[in-house]
Amino acid sequence: TDPFLADYNRWHLFTPAEGLQTTNYIDCITFNNTILAAKNDSVFQYQSGLWSPYYYRAGFNVKKMEASPDSLLMSQFGSAGTRVTVIHTSGQMDSIATAQPVQAIEVNGAIWIADFYTGLEKATNGNLETFYPNGPYTKNVFELAVNSKTHSVYVAPGGWNSSYGFIFNQDGFFAKIDGFWDHYDIHNTNLIDTFDIVSVAVNPANNLT
Repeated sequence: TDPFLADYNRWHLFTPAEGLQTTNYIDCITFNNTILAAKNDSVFQYQSGLWSPYYYRAGFNVKKMEASPDSLLMSQFGSAGTRVTVIHTSGQMDSIATAQPVQAIEVNGAIWIADFYTGLEKATNGNLETFYPNGPYTKNVFELAVNSKTHSVYVAPGGWNSSYGFIFNQDGFFAKIDGFWDHYDIHNTNLIDTFDIVSVAVNPANNLT
């Protein structure tokens, strides 16, 4: 409530005598009426004017904390692995394995995870579901073709290196038809030994690719 937050004299720097090292902290939130601060693989709690350990797991660095009315969600990745740890107000603790969680929030009993590698995930009742946006499979584009009648778009994502040699791109090819993107590669077609697709065209006889 201080009107002069820009004045450093109004701030208090906690010292080791108060239970907190004067070093960099990654996050600070309020959960279950308690202030929590995270540093590396440790979380500290502030009560009665002093800081004390709240949570510790070696090798699981805390990158982000989020609080809901019933749970604390910690996005963690480090030398020991990656996960989202959920601490409930009841004391129960759950763990959700995911590639590299950047942030996790709880909405109506479901946990939504923003993951650096796998995108947007939703965890409910022990199940983890991944949501993919309506778009091309990858950012790679080498050539485009557009159907002038249907306005469908086709993408060849391959290419070649500086010596016109193989780069072994196995992205297959992408198509936007009726407003939705589809992806075709070795996993869902017979393009088993196909890579570096560098050209795509619309057949003028039947307007198909």
